[in-house]
Parts: sequence; C-alpha cells; structure tokens
Amino acid sequence: KKRKEEVQPIMPNMVKREEEILMSLSMDQNQQRLFEYTSPTYEHQGPPVPDRADLEQLGYLDHVRQEKAVERAGGYTREYPCLRAVQEAFDMLLFVKENPINTVKKESKDENEPMET
Repeated sequence: KKRKEEVQPIMPNMVKREEEILMSLSMDQNQQRLFEYTSPTYEHQGPPVPDRADLEQLGYLDHVRQEKAVERAGGYTREYPCLRAVQEAFDMLLFVKENPINTVKKESKDENEPMET
C-alpha cells in the first residue's frame, strides 16, 4: 500500500515532462536537411581496374581465401578485399605518355659520359 502511494505522485510529473518534451520538439525551428547519400568517386592514376565479375575469370580470386558462411551472411564476399587490393595496386602504377621525339637517345662515345636526351 505504501509503494502505490510513492509511485503515484511520480507518474503525473513524468507525463507532464513527456508533454513538455513533445511540445518543444514540435516548436523546434532548427530543422536540419535530411541526409543524402552520394557514392564516392575514385580517380585512378593507373590502368583501368577490372570489374567484380571479371576478377574470377582473370584469376585474381585464386589468391584470396574463400569466405566463411558466417561472413557471407553478414554481406562479406571475397571480391571485396581482392578488388580493394587490385585498386590500390593499379593506382600505384603511373603511366606517362612519352613523346617519340624525346625517347630517341644519342649513344655516348664514352661509357662514363652521361647520355644525352
């Protein structure tokens, strides 16, 4: 009997506080813009990276362990680490288009003398 008496005075205060919170939320003028996802774009410095579908055909997946059933249930496939590694490796390769006129080198008469370009 004492316990009910102790709890009852608290309940009206909780209801009143909840109403105050709801009122303040409805009156809040500081509304933020909704989140909008934009997928990342990568600018590679090297040759084009193969598609996920081509990884197995080109033999890249032979060097990655097979995913476990638990990992697959979480959305993980072995294409993810393989594609990441291929992208990182291909991005490190820099290709410079050479001018055919500048590539012709004159042979040096003396082996110790530097070559002219």
